[in-house]
Amino acid sequence: MFLAAVPIAFAASATVVELLLRAPQTFFHPQLFAEDGPVFFAQAHTDGAASVFVAYAGYLNLLPRLVALAATMFSAVFTPKIYCWSAVAAAVWSSATIASTPIRFSWIFGACLAAAPHNGEVFGVLLNVQWILAPALFLIVATRPPQSRLARYNQIVFAFVSALTGPFCVAAAPVVLWRGIRRRSLFDATICLIVASASIIQLCLALAASSEPTGTSTSPLKVAAIILYRDLNLIPTSAVKFDGLHLVAIFSLAIVLAVGALGRESQWKALLLSAGVTLSALVWIKFRHLPPDLLMPIGGGDRYFYIPHVLVVWMLLDTLLTGRLASVPAGALVAAAISGSSHSWHKPSLPLWDWKTDALKVDHGEAVKIPINPPGWTIELPSK
Repeated sequence: MFLAAVPIAFAASATVVELLLRAPQTFFHPQLFAEDGPVFFAQAHTDGAASVFVAYAGYLNLLPRLVALAATMFSAVFTPKIYCWSAVAAAVWSSATIASTPIRFSWIFGACLAAAPHNGEVFGVLLNVQWILAPALFLIVATRPPQSRLARYNQIVFAFVSALTGPFCVAAAPVVLWRGIRRRSLFDATICLIVASASIIQLCLALAASSEPTGTSTSPLKVAAIILYRDLNLIPTSAVKFDGLHLVAIFSLAIVLAVGALGRESQWKALLLSAGVTLSALVWIKFRHLPPDLLMPIGGGDRYFYIPHVLVVWMLLDTLLTGRLASVPAGALVAAAISGSSHSWHKPSLPLWDWKTDALKVDHGEAVKIPINPPGWTIELPSK
């Protein structure tokens, strides 16, 4: 039991260290960010427990809502710490769950959850825990059940929470369908029922919240090309360039991924990649009629490509560690991805606001208008 816990503890510890290096402000100067304030914080204070069931952006946000509700039991002074440190705890839970899956190198995959090339916007922010939870959810539905009873219980709870936190269970639905057909154990049926039910709920909410496109749109084919490029391009650049060198790099990466997926235990890798492809298709549906400048710069909308980058890094690492023919180019691509994203390794610091003064007013039931990050966002609460 102790030896089995060592890889999980390593993955969890590595995640904390990576977040400490990439988003130190989360630990030392926690701040509310964007919808953390006017949505989660404000609605938890005004609506109470009912806020947990309120959809935002077309889907439920179970974990942030529960954290926001729990935070109301304490002084508002502690809210930024509770939110940010809960986001760290969610990342640790996700990496530990990944490490507990019964596949080779799962502990390394868990340890790399916060190391994937990314500009850091999803790290240490309660609003963005959905992106951190999704890779673990994908791996749960794509792999066989763990032997440990504790790991199975954890997967059930994790699947329930993560499937109702953000829309990513919809991307896992095809894999869930395959699992439900091929495997007939009670545990498999439980996981499939949880994720399938959540997918129906989140999809219905998304369809109900959908609106007609506005503004300048771009060709759906161009959007598909941008998404494919950014899914596979692990080396950030200033803008999307479909020049010869970049296309050769993308083509080479695709070949390495294909070769690497043909080895042992190829089933879970194929299922995982299918979830990633489904996710990319959902991103295409979202952006196909929106202005093109939302995704063109590499830094723009980087959260939409965090999960594909995690999955691609996992595939490359698996190929590298198994020592097959493709391991040399896989290792080179991993090294290039890490070195190429070094300039964005450290998440930029945010302005520090005087939160305590206004938080004490919230505790006393006074009406407040509190500035939060990013600049321009505010929280408005009426007096009680």
